[in-house]
Amino acid sequence: MAYAPHRPWLLGGCAQYAFNGCSSLKEVTIPDSVTSMGAGAFSDCRELSRVIIPAGVTSISQFLFNGCSSLTSVTIPDGVNLIGTLAFGGCIKLSHVAVPEGVTLIEDSVFAGCSGLTTVSLGQNVTSIGQRAFYQCSGLISVDLPEGLTTIGSGAFDFCISMESLTIPASVTSIGSSAFYNCRSLVSVTIPATVSSLGNQAFARCIALTDLHISEGITSLGNGMFLGCLALERVDLPESITSLGDVAFLDCRALTVVNFLGSAPSVGRLPFGFWGGQLSLPGLERLLQRLKQRFTSVVSYL
Repeated sequence: MAYAPHRPWLLGGCAQYAFNGCSSLKEVTIPDSVTSMGAGAFSDCRELSRVIIPAGVTSISQFLFNGCSSLTSVTIPDGVNLIGTLAFGGCIKLSHVAVPEGVTLIEDSVFAGCSGLTTVSLGQNVTSIGQRAFYQCSGLISVDLPEGLTTIGSGAFDFCISMESLTIPASVTSIGSSAFYNCRSLVSVTIPATVSSLGNQAFARCIALTDLHISEGITSLGNGMFLGCLALERVDLPESITSLGDVAFLDCRALTVVNFLGSAPSVGRLPFGFWGGQLSLPGLERLLQRLKQRFTSVVSYL
């Protein structure tokens, strides 16, 4: 049942869940006097197709348009500095969003499930992208990550299966686990040297990935980092790499060359799976010994 208070517009604001579930609501004119809108005010208004948010609004509250599955257009004013959790979750017909310059944080799951979203313009002041912020945005082809971005949260672009290109700025220091999991159209990735924290399975199941550059300065590749990257043929691991996690390159079926530019790193369980390619590094014997300590079956293939 929809929750609709008798006075949805009150003292320059809109009450929480004021129009929640109003299934016949197709368009809404928000008065210019409105400066704030409560959580979930238009959530699950499944016929709502277009919204212009007044210039005086400075924050978009959590769940505000969550589940508005017919929403095709939304104008976010320049004065907005906060977009809350799941504010546009499940807006499957929304095709483009421009995030204003005043926004510094993309909250968790803000655009999760926006399967029709193809392009996103992020303001240049965004420094952090929250967990699952663009989860299952299956139509998203590309996103320009701004210089100054430092954090990409866990699962931020998980299941963005149409994403073809990605440039990670040199300002990024942390990439969360599964951040780009199953980005199956992604062809090229460069991990900059500034990244000091790289979560498990960050690029797992990127099945089209062929061009991978891991910058000098990266010290560790976590568990399942490139698991299931079926098209990856060659990996050059910089001298700075000191450890490979469990199944880091498991099921990389096209992988034929792994070139270690430094000494042998410590290795987890089955870092390359049962693999028949070539290893190249100055400390090859040391690596073989470490691999042998972990498992014996792979040694006969090397």
